[in-house]
Amino acid sequence: MKSRQADTQRRCSPAPADIRAGRERAGLNQIEAAGLLHVDMRLWQKWELGEREMHPAFWELFCIKTGAEK
Repeated sequence: MKSRQADTQRRCSPAPADIRAGRERAGLNQIEAAGLLHVDMRLWQKWELGEREMHPAFWELFCIKTGAEK
């Protein structure tokens, strides 16, 4: 059985530059990207500015919904 901590350590949060680049590649503005994940636009901005760390699950969902590679 895997430990939850070991599983979490393997999945890294995306860097702010990767979040912005992923959004731009998808052709979305910040409001559209936030809406895609059902989060507030201000939270999306904080992720892109590096003020908050995006949980890997949000990044994975964003990649799935936009068809982007992780």
